[in-house]
Amino acid sequence: LVSLSTLKSPEEALRIVLASPEANRFPRAHFLLGNVLAQKGQLPDAASHYQRYLELESNSRAAAVFFDIHQI
Repeated sequence: LVSLSTLKSPEEALRIVLASPEANRFPRAHFLLGNVLAQKGQLPDAASHYQRYLELESNSRAAAVFFDIHQI
């Protein structure tokens, strides 16, 4: 268990979630981490998290918007 007061950044929190045994219960964490990494200019890493999100949640509304924007 991690105390929110000890976290230094949203990126750190998302990485903790994705490293947990329950990570597959939180596919949106990949999407959010992709956003954080894209804002930092870490585009290849961001792309891999977006791809994982789309694999896990291909039928979600956010995925549909992503597919529409990027014409995938």
